[in-house]
Amino acid sequence: MENINDLIQKAFGNASVSPTVKNQSMAYLTEFLKKPEAFNYFQPLMTTPSTDPLQLIKVNYGSMILQKKLMYNFSQIQPQVLQQINEFVFQKIFEFQKSQLIVKQLSLAIVAFTLHDQSWGNFIDTIVNKIPNTSQNAELLTSVFLEIASAAEKMDLVDSSMRAKFIQIIAQATPSVLDFVVSMNSQNSISFRLASECLSSWVKNSGVEITYYRNSQVLPFLLRQLQTQNGEAASTVLDDFLFKMMQTNKECQGQKDAILNITVLILQEFVKYVDVIQKIPYSCFFTISQLISMDAYTYIKSQYSQTLSAYLNLLVVASNVVEENTIHDVSEAAISLLETPSSKRAQESKELYEFFMPFAKAMLEKVVTLHMDCKNLEGEDLEDFLHFRETSTFYLVRKCVDTIGSTSSVNMLVYLWENVTNKEVILASLEAAYEDLSIVSSQQLINLFSYSIQLVNQNTNVPKQFIKTLIVTIGDYARYFGENFPNVIESCVTFLMKYVGAPGFGEKAAKALRNLAEESGEKIGSYQSLQQMFQNVVDTILQGKLKGNEVQFEDIIIAFCMSLGGNQGAVEQLFIKVVNVLNETSNTLTDSTINALWILETIFIGLKKSKHHNEIGMMIVNFQIPQLLHNVIQNGVQRKANKVYEKGCATLGVMYEVTRRNSSQFFGQTTSLLTQGYVLTKNGFFIFSLSKIIDALFEFDEFKQPLKEQCLPLIMEAMKNCTIDANDVIIDITDCIFGIAKTNVPDNFVESAMNWLVSFLKVADRSAYRGICDQLVDFIMQNRVNKYIEQPTVILSIMESVVSLYSKDRVDNASFVLRLIYNKNPGVFCQNMQLIFSNKYQVPDGFKQSLLPTNQKYTKEQIKKILSDLFFILKETA
Repeated sequence: MENINDLIQKAFGNASVSPTVKNQSMAYLTEFLKKPEAFNYFQPLMTTPSTDPLQLIKVNYGSMILQKKLMYNFSQIQPQVLQQINEFVFQKIFEFQKSQLIVKQLSLAIVAFTLHDQSWGNFIDTIVNKIPNTSQNAELLTSVFLEIASAAEKMDLVDSSMRAKFIQIIAQATPSVLDFVVSMNSQNSISFRLASECLSSWVKNSGVEITYYRNSQVLPFLLRQLQTQNGEAASTVLDDFLFKMMQTNKECQGQKDAILNITVLILQEFVKYVDVIQKIPYSCFFTISQLISMDAYTYIKSQYSQTLSAYLNLLVVASNVVEENTIHDVSEAAISLLETPSSKRAQESKELYEFFMPFAKAMLEKVVTLHMDCKNLEGEDLEDFLHFRETSTFYLVRKCVDTIGSTSSVNMLVYLWENVTNKEVILASLEAAYEDLSIVSSQQLINLFSYSIQLVNQNTNVPKQFIKTLIVTIGDYARYFGENFPNVIESCVTFLMKYVGAPGFGEKAAKALRNLAEESGEKIGSYQSLQQMFQNVVDTILQGKLKGNEVQFEDIIIAFCMSLGGNQGAVEQLFIKVVNVLNETSNTLTDSTINALWILETIFIGLKKSKHHNEIGMMIVNFQIPQLLHNVIQNGVQRKANKVYEKGCATLGVMYEVTRRNSSQFFGQTTSLLTQGYVLTKNGFFIFSLSKIIDALFEFDEFKQPLKEQCLPLIMEAMKNCTIDANDVIIDITDCIFGIAKTNVPDNFVESAMNWLVSFLKVADRSAYRGICDQLVDFIMQNRVNKYIEQPTVILSIMESVVSLYSKDRVDNASFVLRLIYNKNPGVFCQNMQLIFSNKYQVPDGFKQSLLPTNQKYTKEQIKKILSDLFFILKETA
C-alpha cells in the first residue's frame, strides 16, 4: 500500500519530481489496474481521509480498481463480500457526489452489479431504493443515470451476451429515466445542462422503440426549450434524437410510419419558430432535413406535404442569417433535400422536382444575393471566404440549377444582374454552375459576359475580385461559346490580353486564354497582340526567367499555337529563335539549351491539338527539327548532361505526336538513338520517349512492322532492367506494351510481357498498378493469353497484390481483371480457386508473387475474405 501511495504522490502530487518519473509512475499505476492483487487495495484507497491533499485522486483510483474487478471478474468475489461492496459503493456515491470522476467510476460499478448480480431485480427500483428520489438527490440520481447510459459506449470489453443484456436493461429503463429527468428539470431540481446531457446519453444509447417518443413528454419538453436560454443544449439532444431516427429508418423498415409521424410532429413545431431561426438558427432545424430526404417522396404524397412546404420556407428564412456556420447548415440541409429527385424512378423524380422547384428558386435567389457576396473582405479573410464559398455554397447553387433547369436559371441570373449592387455574385454563380449552364447557348447568357467586360472597361475602380472571377468564368465557358457568338470571343480576347502577365491576374488570364484558343482556334490567331505576347514569352524564357512562371508561360505558348492555321510562314516563326539557340548551344549544352527544349516541347503540345497538325508535321520535317533534336540528345549522352538529354527525349516524344505519319524518314534514326542512349545510361526518359512514339504511330499500318522490328528489343531490355520502385518507368513500359501489342507482336513477346506485368503487380504506386491491370485486361480481351491465365499463379498473384497493399482502388482494378479471367473459362477458374482454397497449390520456385515471402500461405478463410472484397463470384467458387 505504501508503494501505491508513493506512486500516486509521484504521479500527481510532488511538483519537484521530474517529468520522466511522473510518466513512469503513471504508466505503472495504469498497468497495476490489470493485476489481480490490485483488488486488495481498493478499500484502503477509497477510505483515504479528507486531510490527505490527494484524497480525490486516491478514491478515484480505488474506484477504478473496484469497477474493473466487478465488470470483468465478478464471479471471483465471494457473495458475502459482494453484499458489503454493494453497500460500500452507494455509501461512497453519497460521500463523493460532487466529484464527477468518482461518480462515473462508481456508476460503472453499478452497471457491473446490474449485469452480474441476479438479486438486483428491477434496475431502476434497485437504484432508487439506494438513492431515494427526492429533490435533494435529484442531481446525484441524474448523474448516475447519465454515466450508466454512457457505459453502453464502453461495452466492447465484455462478452456479447453481457452487451445484449445491458442493451435490454437500458431499453426497459428508458421511459422511467427520461420521465424522471424531465420531471426533475421541470421542478428546478436539476440544471438543464445536466438534464440535457443525461437525455442525450439515453437517447443515443437506448434501444427503446421509436414509438415510445410519440406519447412521451420528452420531445415537447425539448421543443419548448428552443425558445429559452437552453435552446442550444436542447438542439443538441434533438440532433441526437434525429440521428437515432435516421439509423432506425435505415435498419427497421417496419418503423417508417412511426418515424414519419414523429418527424411531422417536430416539423409542425419547428415552423412556428420563425423568429427563433432568424435570431439563433439551431442545428436541429437543419438536421431534420436529412431524415426527410430519406423518404421525401412519401412526405410529398402524404397529407403532410403542406407542413413540409412550410419547413422549406423556414429554410429560406434561415438563409437570411449571413454567418458561416448558418450558411453551411442551410446549404447542407437544402442540398440533402434537392438531391433526392436524382435518386428516384422517373415518375417519382419528376414529382419531386416539381415539388422542390419553388424552394430551389427562392433558395437560389437568397444564395446568390446573400451567401455569394464577399463584400469588402481582403487578404486572408477574403481567401477564407472564397474557399468556403467554393466548397459549400457553390454546390448548393449547382443543386438549385439542377432543380430549376438551365434556361430558367440563366433567366434568373440575368434578372438578378439588374437588381444586385455587387455583380460579382452573378459571375461567381456562373462559375459554380458552369457544367449545367454552359449548355445553354443563349444570347442572354452571352450578354452577361458582355455586360461584365463593359463594366470593367468603363470603370477604373472595379474590385479586383470581380475581375478575377470574370477571368475564371470566361475560361470556364470559353469552350462553349461556339461559332454563334464571334463578338464575345473578340471582346474576351481583348479583355484577357490586358491581364496576362499582370500580378495577381496573370496565371488565371493565361489559362482562360488557353481555353478560349482550344475552342475558337484560328478565330483568335489574327490578333497581333497575341503573336507579340508569344514572342515576348520566348525571349523571357531564353533569358533564363522560366522558373516560377512555367504555368503561365505554358498556357500562353499553347494558346498561340492552337490559334495558328496551316500557314507555313506563321508556323516557321514559331521555331526560328528556338532552333537558333539549339544550334548555337548544341556543343556547349548550357541552361539556354534546356530552356529552348522546354519551349519546343510546349510548342509541340499546342500544335498537336491543331486541326492542321498533318501539314504542320510536314513543315517540322522540312525544318529538320528531328535531326536537330537527335543531335542535342546524342551530345547530351556523350557529355553525360542528364538534364539535356532527358528534356530532349521528352521533347522528341511529343514531337512525334505532331509529325505522326510524316515520321518515316527519321524513325529509324530515332529508335537507334533511343536504344543506344538507354544501353549507355539506363535512364527511363528514353523509355518515356519510346512510349510516346509508339502511341503516336501504332495505329498506322505502314509503321506496324518497323515498330515491331525496332522497338521490341528496347522494350525487352527495359523490362529486364526495371526495378519495383521505378514507378515512372513501370508506367512507361506498360504504355509501350499497350501500343506495341496492337502491331501483332509474336507470341513469345506476349508471354514475356505477361510474365513481367504479373510480376510487377506488387508495385506500390497507384498509377503504375492501374496501368498494369489495364494492360492485363487488354491482353485478356485480345484472347492471346488464354492458356497463361488458366494458371493458378496468375489468380494468386492478383489476389496477393491486393492483400499486400490493400486499397479500394486496388480492389476495383484487380476485381475487373479477375472477372474477365472467370468469364473466359469459369470451369478452370473455379478449379483453380478450389486448389487455392484447399492449400493444395504450391507456387513454383522463383515465381515473384507478392511483397509477402514466397513461402507464406494463406488459410482458406483468409483467401475467402480476400475474395469477398475482390469480386462478386465468390459463391461460384466457395
